[in-house]
Amino acid sequence: MRRPFVIASVILGMLVSLTARGEVSSAANGKRRDGVTIQVEKQGWGAVDTRMIEVVLHSVADLLVGQQSGGSPIKVRVSHTDTNPVALYERGQDGEYLIRLHADRTRWHLYVYEFAHEFCHIISNYDRAGGDVSRQNQWFEETICETASLYALGSLATIWSLSPPDPSLASHAPELRRFFRFLITEGHRKLPEDTELREWLKEHEAQLSADPYRRDQNDLVAKTVLPLFFANPRGWEAISYLNLHPDDPSASLEEFIRHWHSNAPERDRPFIAKLSALLLHEDVIPPPTRLASSP
Repeated sequence: MRRPFVIASVILGMLVSLTARGEVSSAANGKRRDGVTIQVEKQGWGAVDTRMIEVVLHSVADLLVGQQSGGSPIKVRVSHTDTNPVALYERGQDGEYLIRLHADRTRWHLYVYEFAHEFCHIISNYDRAGGDVSRQNQWFEETICETASLYALGSLATIWSLSPPDPSLASHAPELRRFFRFLITEGHRKLPEDTELREWLKEHEAQLSADPYRRDQNDLVAKTVLPLFFANPRGWEAISYLNLHPDDPSASLEEFIRHWHSNAPERDRPFIAKLSALLLHEDVIPPPTRLASSP
């Protein structure tokens, strides 16, 4: 079936439209947002200028925090690893977040993909929720961070082709787009025919709660909710209110979503309600109370 390719075309078309209207991010004009500092260590990357790595990583960070204002400064130190990418729970000596990436040389699509995922953990308050992988809804955070990777690849493919943060990155936009298309058309990311996400999740939520790193299942949910973020880029601001309730580690998914909705400011609650309706059902978060009209 060609359905995955149709979805890919719809998402890419949405990206072009959003970018043309200036709604994707200020990263399109190459500006770095205040409040995010990224330092890349020198060793392990191969034949590449670490200053360019920082430019690429800043362009990812700008996408995910570009709609926010007034938040706490985020300082990140990034080093290379020969194993899996990771955002460590421990901090650096100056309190900075520590991220390790496996990407190397000038394979920018891998830097974008990996860093978006790990940086998403930071903005979703992963360290507030605790490092115990047994917490009920860590799979949701893992899924949203995979969504961030897809979002960054698709968005920057368009941004770099139109107005890259460095001229040399324009020629790499096609490789970001190819990698994005490859990922969202993978077979395991497709819902079964005639199945809604909420129905699929009822069947698989227990498995995900027990093991948050079921990547095939995380990937499926991430690809399914991705259009919601392309249509609502401010959704990344809403992510910064996850994992703030003290009961979140042991909460049910419905309770977890309600806590998130309650902690978020009013402007971000409609997005959370839309995502909740996609995952669960519409009455998990009741619609806003409407004033009765005068007779």
